[in-house]
Amino acid sequence: MKRVVFLLFSFCPSMLFAQDVLPSRSGDYCPGVNIIFTVTLQGAQSVQNVTAKAVNVNPLVVQQPYNISVNSNGLTFNFVGRFTDNNNKQTFMVTYQNSSSQTATQDFTFTKIRSLLQANSFSQIQPSPASITAQRCQIRTFNIAFPNVSYGNP
Repeated sequence: MKRVVFLLFSFCPSMLFAQDVLPSRSGDYCPGVNIIFTVTLQGAQSVQNVTAKAVNVNPLVVQQPYNISVNSNGLTFNFVGRFTDNNNKQTFMVTYQNSSSQTATQDFTFTKIRSLLQANSFSQIQPSPASITAQRCQIRTFNIAFPNVSYGNP
């Protein structure tokens, strides 16, 4: 019985300071689309700002935190962000004040950005026909086709 109680209390500190963001960091996201994120920081007192962290590629913060709610469990808020058209991982950094009134940060990294920029061999578009010749100032419709391609960061 003492072991169970000890194990329970040894895991409690890690659960008290859990951080979460919705939508999920493991989801697939299109670039250039405004996304409303919901962040929960347990054990936080206030949020200062959200910034794009220059790890690989910077996402864009469209709107700083709003709908801020503080209760005994911590802090929940929304912000609006947008991923840039690059299939490298992109990170939002939240700066907040923790339960000890000290400034702290939390990174939220998203890895699956649906972009063909910096494409790998699987995401090269091979159109058919390979080229089209059209005279200048000509108004005419041309059809092209290509098979489905994979994104560079599956």
